[in-house]
Amino acid sequence: MKSFLRFYIHAFDDALYLFKQHYTRTQTWALLRTYLTLSLKSAFSRTSSGGKSNLCDMRVTCFSHTALFYLFREIFIHGEYHFKTNDTQPTFYDLGANIGMATLYLKWLYPHAVVHAFEPDPDTFLLLKKNIEDNHLANVHLYNVAIGGKEGSVDFYTNSSASGSLRMSVGRERAEGKKLTVPMKTLSSFLTAQDTYVKIDTEGSETETVRELVQSGSITKIKEMVIEYHHRINSESSKLSEILTPIERAGFEYELECANKTLTKKDTYQNIMLYCYRT
Repeated sequence: MKSFLRFYIHAFDDALYLFKQHYTRTQTWALLRTYLTLSLKSAFSRTSSGGKSNLCDMRVTCFSHTALFYLFREIFIHGEYHFKTNDTQPTFYDLGANIGMATLYLKWLYPHAVVHAFEPDPDTFLLLKKNIEDNHLANVHLYNVAIGGKEGSVDFYTNSSASGSLRMSVGRERAEGKKLTVPMKTLSSFLTAQDTYVKIDTEGSETETVRELVQSGSITKIKEMVIEYHHRINSESSKLSEILTPIERAGFEYELECANKTLTKKDTYQNIMLYCYRT
């Protein structure tokens, strides 16, 4: 009974989010159908079970239907990475692409968009590649590398019991799993077009990525960014100013959204979403 009540509460909240988005009627109905299908698969499948699903007329293969439903809610329903542009062929950079949900979303919104997607985990990258190929998406460029503040290689930690975990990270304490050594590149080495849109979800290396963009001068090519900032990740001291200060100095305004926590609870890890834009 409690699980059904929880589902209805979440569904009501998600419906409010959905109808606030600027989708067409056709898109809205496609999202509603997908929401019902994925919610049922998530409810009646084991957490570790994956497979294929239809998502707004796209075919998606996932490691876990539970994780897929979570990503669908955040990206498609809540519009976490929604960029609005009049450009018919905008350029997007998807840092921390995982199995490609943000890339699929951006191509769903803007079919002629050029997307550069980066995923360091080799197994997850194979699934990302499959999802792009299965949907015959053009102008999507995939890179099996980590993005950070320097060129070279970096230790990368995966969850050996959960393939494609959303907690894979360059920080040992974040994933606590198998260690890999993966190539690391800077985003500035890939930025070419002016007025690009960037999504950064790199589980701890976002500050170094932004700092390098500022130092190289490449941040002037970016029009808007959505950054998932991991506040006090691995119990480190508060360093929010280290990412906000260079963003401010680069001429961006920003909005912040934070997961609901008890304000006076100390030593708490939090995800903070930053939407950065030029006026």
